Amino acid sequence: TQEVSASAHVDTKGLQFRREADRNLNTITFVMAVFDGKDKLLGAQQRHVSINAADGQLAELSARGLDMTFTFKLAAGTYRLRGVVMDSVQHLVGAKSESVNVP
Repeated sequence: TQEVSASAHVDTKGLQFRREADRNLNTITFVMAVFDGKDKLLGAQQRHVSINAADGQLAELSARGLDMTFTFKLAAGTYRLRGVVMDSVQHLVGAKSESVNVP
């Protein structure tokens, strides 16, 4: 088996926030799943990024976005990686699938 890393990037420029006092709040949920050639789910990982930013921090967050990396141990073969991202304010969902060959 080999370690395979998959990463997801969220462009945060259009992200909306919930205001609480002087803070901008949102939680981004990342899910990455691995499927075999017969579309059987082999594994999935979920991570949350809680954003609790002051107004002055939003420009930097908007410029760099958010990144998350997942690592799976996979035997040789062909797999489908499926990444899904959702925010807690607008409940916007983004998803992408990629095929990967592990030698």
